[in-house]
Amino acid sequence: MLNIIPRFIQQQLDRKPEITSGSFNGSVLFVDIAGFTKITEKLMSRGHRGAEELSVLINRVYKPLIDRVYAIGGHVAVFAGDSITAVFPEMNCREVTDAARNINTCFRRRNMPAVEVRTGLSSGLVRWSVFGRKRNAYLYHGDAVLESSMAVKGTKPGTLAISEKAAELSGISRLPLLPKRIKPTIAGRFVPEKILAAKHSGEFRRVAAVFIRFSENQIESKVNKVLELAEITGGWVNGLFQDDKGTHALVVFGAPVSRENDYQRASLFASRLATELKSGIAAGIAGGTVYAGAVGTTRRCTYTILGDRVNQAARLMQRASWGQVIASEEIENCKSSKGTCSIMVGREDELNQLKDWCTPILEGSSAGVFTVAGAAGMGKSMLLENLPEKLPEYVKTLVMQTDQILQKSLNPFEYLISNYFGTTDESFNSIWNNLISELKKSGNLQVMEELVRSEPFIRVLAGLTTDNLLYASLDPRGRFTNTVFALKAFIRGLCILSPLVLVLEDVHWLDSDSREVLLNLTTNMESFPLAILTTVRPDKKGDIPELQTWYGSRTGLLKLEPLPEASETCLIENLLPGKPTEKLTAFILTRTEGNPFFAEQFCLYLMENRLLKTEHGTTCLTEGSVDIPEGVSAVVVARIDRLSAKLRETIKTASVLGREFDVQVLSAILSGKPRHLKPILNEGESEAVWNAVNEARYIFRHAILRDAAYSMQMSRELKKLHRQAAGVLSEVYGEDESRYSERAYHYLEAGLKDDAAVYLRKAAEHAVSQYRNQEALDLYRKLLTLCTSSDDKMKTELSIADLLVETGKRNEARDIINRNLQKAEELGSQWFIAQCSRELAKLDHRQGKNQTALHYINRAVNIFSSLKDTAKIASSLNILGNINTVLGNYDEALKNLAGSSEAAEKSGDQITIALNVSNVGNIYLYRYDLDKAEEYYRKGIRVCGEINDRKALANAFNNLAVVWYYRKDFNRCRKYLNEFVKISTEIGNMEGLAYIYGNLGILHRELGELNRSLEYHEKQAALAEELGDLYNTAKALQQKANIHCAQGDFHSAEKNLVTAVELCDRTGDQRTNSQASRDLGAVYIDMNLLSKAITTLNRACTLGEAGSDLEACSSSCSYLGQIALKQGRIKAAEDYAEKAIVYAREIGEPVIQIQTLMRASAIIAESGKSLRATELAEEAGSLIEENEAEELRNRQTFTRLLAISSEYSDDAAEGLRALLNSNIEDETLKAEASHLLFRITGSRKHREQALSIFRKLYEKTPRAWYADRISALKNVQI
Repeated sequence: MLNIIPRFIQQQLDRKPEITSGSFNGSVLFVDIAGFTKITEKLMSRGHRGAEELSVLINRVYKPLIDRVYAIGGHVAVFAGDSITAVFPEMNCREVTDAARNINTCFRRRNMPAVEVRTGLSSGLVRWSVFGRKRNAYLYHGDAVLESSMAVKGTKPGTLAISEKAAELSGISRLPLLPKRIKPTIAGRFVPEKILAAKHSGEFRRVAAVFIRFSENQIESKVNKVLELAEITGGWVNGLFQDDKGTHALVVFGAPVSRENDYQRASLFASRLATELKSGIAAGIAGGTVYAGAVGTTRRCTYTILGDRVNQAARLMQRASWGQVIASEEIENCKSSKGTCSIMVGREDELNQLKDWCTPILEGSSAGVFTVAGAAGMGKSMLLENLPEKLPEYVKTLVMQTDQILQKSLNPFEYLISNYFGTTDESFNSIWNNLISELKKSGNLQVMEELVRSEPFIRVLAGLTTDNLLYASLDPRGRFTNTVFALKAFIRGLCILSPLVLVLEDVHWLDSDSREVLLNLTTNMESFPLAILTTVRPDKKGDIPELQTWYGSRTGLLKLEPLPEASETCLIENLLPGKPTEKLTAFILTRTEGNPFFAEQFCLYLMENRLLKTEHGTTCLTEGSVDIPEGVSAVVVARIDRLSAKLRETIKTASVLGREFDVQVLSAILSGKPRHLKPILNEGESEAVWNAVNEARYIFRHAILRDAAYSMQMSRELKKLHRQAAGVLSEVYGEDESRYSERAYHYLEAGLKDDAAVYLRKAAEHAVSQYRNQEALDLYRKLLTLCTSSDDKMKTELSIADLLVETGKRNEARDIINRNLQKAEELGSQWFIAQCSRELAKLDHRQGKNQTALHYINRAVNIFSSLKDTAKIASSLNILGNINTVLGNYDEALKNLAGSSEAAEKSGDQITIALNVSNVGNIYLYRYDLDKAEEYYRKGIRVCGEINDRKALANAFNNLAVVWYYRKDFNRCRKYLNEFVKISTEIGNMEGLAYIYGNLGILHRELGELNRSLEYHEKQAALAEELGDLYNTAKALQQKANIHCAQGDFHSAEKNLVTAVELCDRTGDQRTNSQASRDLGAVYIDMNLLSKAITTLNRACTLGEAGSDLEACSSSCSYLGQIALKQGRIKAAEDYAEKAIVYAREIGEPVIQIQTLMRASAIIAESGKSLRATELAEEAGSLIEENEAEELRNRQTFTRLLAISSEYSDDAAEGLRALLNSNIEDETLKAEASHLLFRITGSRKHREQALSIFRKLYEKTPRAWYADRISALKNVQI
């Protein structure tokens, strides 16, 4: 850390913090550096290179001074621009005199002819004082300090002047050695936190400097008032000095941190100071570009500003009379004619509400998401801009801006990253390395490692390129998912270093992908000090657009109402040059209606149009009629019209580029170079039109300003400018894919529809390649309005349908595909008929409607074959093979996949070949030909390795794990699952990891390791939450519930399933919702809560039909049949059983049909219809034989025996004895068989056997059904 304050001051505060003043006898050396200001001004004209040269020169100048001072036991008290004051407590004046002569000699010998020094030496009593409460300032003062500076007045460079008192003194002794390093806790009381971490380097900044001279009475109270007002208005006291100018202070606005309207802040500070201290002060203000940075050496340095504007402020202070503030012309112009006020007025309660909301981040935890809502101009952004002043300095605030026009995917986060890291490799690497270094020092290696892995994704967001192999190997979805995780890792990293406030402006323009990132930033962030603050405008109906946050996240809302009259009056008083009359105030209040931005623009309009006059400090309307525009937009337009011609035209042109605009593009449209545009951009800043984001980009100060400037132009002129913008984007950025959407927008607005269509399609395809689906949808929909041919329209609509399927809007996609199929049939367009049929087949297959899907895909295959389109033949046969696989038509499926691979070979489609190999392995797996399945899965591993598809490679290892799962070799199964985990971790396939954790949970459940299984499902849920994936979180909760059920913990199962259902309600995922509702109904059955079970299961059926999950419908009907049977509603039970069968047949999956048939048979057998029950049981047996599902044979045997037991009791009893003697492992089945045998024979032995097993089962899992059986067996009379 920089030694930014004197060690002497630290020593005094360390010894007795309560004592803030004192004195000592000693010598004071004042060193004035002659010629330094001219050198500074010369170097300032050289830009950034000059800043570096000046930094080097400053250290060359100060190093010999500081070294000599410290060598003899003194210390530097004050740096004052081009002078230094050093003090030597209890030092012999003769020794200090020798040091002063050495300093003069040193400068004559050094090769710096333009730099000489004058030195003044005095001795006597030196006083020191520390002022302030929240922020401190120190001052060395007294006769000795004043005499040292007075001694050099009128002397020539190279002269040493000694005061009379100093010449008389002698004697020598020294204070104890002072501490080597300044403590941050003490230094932080005197300077802003950013300075403490600064390096010995400088920069040029646009600042306002305020010098204040104090009358020599009540110095402490005056300095405290300066510190207080500087804190309120956003400045800081750079130093207190006592020299030939008297006791004075320098207050800086704009360094080390710039704020909007620093000139206005400085003016407000000075005017308030003069009002409160009156004749006790005199002040001068000047503004402009100065050198700002740390000067000195490691022994002692300061952060200061140097330049002619600083000197000008000092001269103005000297000219000012007591009670007067003199401002430079630049400050005066800004103060009197620009009238903007960035000080928050009338929103103190709202500001405190925001501050209170952020309290958790000061305690190390998340504050959640807080939304500030209000109409345009109500002060939302200003409120958030003023919040940092209410929070401790160590809290970091970062701002993100949405894209008003294009609403490009992830634009706010690109804005955040590019502004944080810069847009060059050099700046990115420097800031990145520093960030990683700081995280390493923090000790949080896990987050640091996450961030290191995320580097290529962050780099790309900054607009830079990467040669990272991982990034190159990922598919679009993988890149997008990893980008989301990278952003989260970046935010977490920042939170570890300091509490973070993330401000998101204008949520009403937020793109859907950014919404997904924000959702992710509210998951698993409880232990990170992050507050997300957003601004939003209500929609036309007055409703406030909501941000989706993670389930249970902390959220808050503040609706900004119009300013109260008293507050707006205060705002008007701050904006106008004098105190407004009551009549003028009422006039403005009536027209602006409490809208702060409107009030500001209205006051500016009145001043710029000279409709006001100020006399004796009072401002009123001029006499005569006043022509006032109606509405804020009209006022803004009128203001723009009053600006200089060059600035006015620049504003109009910039408005065409959007609220945020690129300086290089704007300059090219105006046929100039960026540097030629700089003065106009500066003028626009001083006129409060826009602010600089960085050197390359500017942003309009308010969206209303941009919109007004745009709408004031004629349509013909706008088209011309948009055409120029499109051309310039081409010249400046070439075929940069990320700029396609901008070019398309400008071509569209220019009326060049053909060009717009070309770039809309290119932009949409690029968005798809980046997995920015909503952006791609928006682009395709715009393109659709420009399509003229039927083929173009159908092609575009089918692209839209693809994206709708990808985003879960399947019904909407189906409508589009059906409409285009009908159109294609009318036109006789065979290729589009086939393509639509293929898409419908895919959709039906996904939704379990495989018979319908079979019809469509066969049609597609036939047409593509006649057209000899080998690529489409390959993909269509692959789909057909998958459908036949699900339907159990395995031989047909193998033929389909072989044909697909043959066509794929011809078209060079290696990806489809790899898919086919894996799918053939699946068929052999379903046939339980495990050797053949393993053969194809291993072949799939080789193919995936050859085409470097690591995601598919991971899936192939998962398939191998399934083979070993069926072989009951769980160690090998675990080995291959771990291979999946390893590869997925390397490539950042987080969704795959969440899936595989589920599989590992199922594996351990199979092993009977329920606690370990639960751990994996909890990891699955946690990772799904981390992804912000509500869908998979719900599925993980469903799996956890299944484990809880197996453990007999039905209350935990109920809790997880209720949450899963609520999540599905939020996402609209009807399929998972129906499954979770079905499972919840089953839990209620186990808990004997039959009314709840009936309601929930009926809900599952409704959702299942809506979401095309016929399996949930089928199993729910089976459960409802069991409940009806228990309640004695026999006819209802039979109807439910038959309905379950209908659903199962429609699905067509053999195992589902077998299980449904057996459940239905059992229900119908208990209702007394033996014949129908037997038919169903035998049909199940036939399916078992056809599909080699022998693991279901024992259950089917029992079901058949139950069906015949009422008609053929002896046969049933014999069969049950044989079944029990076959050593069946299923304890529930054994209990049921014993119970049925007891019912048939009345055997006490089988009653006791059934009762014993049911009791053991109940002890393990207290299901109501077990309790019913136990009760029935206990109460039966033998």
